[in-house]
Amino acid sequence: MEQENLAEKLFKLNSSINDWLTDTKVLVNEIKARQDPRRQFNLWRNSSEGKDWKRRQHSKQERKCALCGDYVHIRYAHIDHIKPIAKYPALALALDNLQLVHPRCNLTKGTTTTFAIETSTHCARPLEKRDSND
Repeated sequence: MEQENLAEKLFKLNSSINDWLTDTKVLVNEIKARQDPRRQFNLWRNSSEGKDWKRRQHSKQERKCALCGDYVHIRYAHIDHIKPIAKYPALALALDNLQLVHPRCNLTKGTTTTFAIETSTHCARPLEKRDSND
């Protein structure tokens, strides 16, 4: 009888521990999501501060894509991380790591720090490579 009582207590304790672990994993994932560099960047980008930065940067870059040098409309310009978030998460909100580029240039560059364009894509400049100060 005593062994059955002990086994029942152990079973209840094990269930409680499993419940606690499940709850803890959920909390850890929520904390990680809040600290995610991409999420932090997106929140800044959509804020009034981020929008003001984009307007100032557009003027500073003389309304040109930082990668190909062609005109870029502010509405469609992407904010590009010179050193990508995937490789440099600590630089996600570093303003000196940001530049305005065409959407296509940004997608072509991807998570690299080197960029190559072709005349046939959208730019009038010949094939070239740019190294973004890695």
